[in-house]
Amino acid sequence: MKKIYKSTFTIKFIKMSPYKIRRVANQLRNCSYKQALNILEFSPYKASFPLWKVLNSFVSNILNQHKININNLVIEQIFINEGPKYKKFRIASRGRIHKILRSTSHITMTLKYII
Repeated sequence: MKKIYKSTFTIKFIKMSPYKIRRVANQLRNCSYKQALNILEFSPYKASFPLWKVLNSFVSNILNQHKININNLVIEQIFINEGPKYKKFRIASRGRIHKILRSTSHITMTLKYII
């Protein structure tokens, strides 16, 4: 009898806009692990690198704990949530200050695997 397991992994405070990461993450839903690696490797966007790191870290943790086959891994869900904004200031003319908001993201990924 086959059992289906789900694992969830979260990485917080990635210094990239959630809009940029969502553009790549939307392509990864319901993909196998190998398919997702190919998509991330050949994607022209910079947001593919943090997603690649998260996916590899997550899979290495699962392999160390459960000793499963990589071919059975499927990305079930990916959530890209908005994190807090870092506030920076830029000095402008006439003694004024312009505010710069640097956005961060939280990545939550759920993998489904069959044993």
